Amino acid sequence: KEWFFSRWQSLAGVCLFVSISGSTYAFGVYSQLLKTDLGFTQTNLDIVASIGNTGLYLSLVGGLLLEKFGLQFVVMFGGLLIFIGFLYIYLAVNLIVPADVASIGFFYFLSQFGVCCHVSSAVTTCI
Repeated sequence: KEWFFSRWQSLAGVCLFVSISGSTYAFGVYSQLLKTDLGFTQTNLDIVASIGNTGLYLSLVGGLLLEKFGLQFVVMFGGLLIFIGFLYIYLAVNLIVPADVASIGFFYFLSQFGVCCHVSSAVTTCI
């Protein structure tokens, strides 16, 4: 028996995938940990959030990677970036690795660029 998926089913699956991989809108959930555990000020949090948003806005680069390397590579690459970025933030909050605004901003940028790769893959697949 052959499976057939319509674009609407693909879109629903991709929306689910992006919603669990991104946590773009969940910055407020863990930003308080950055503030208390790392001693960041509100200005520091704003800088980290802005750097992360810059990574998120690079969807053109994600789309170019998608055209050059294909869907599977970009999804895996994006997942790796999300993992590396949030792993470093987790390790920093638990005081295992050193953390300052620049390093947290860089790794948050990486994680958000990974989300950007997933979103570009989702949009390209469903259109």
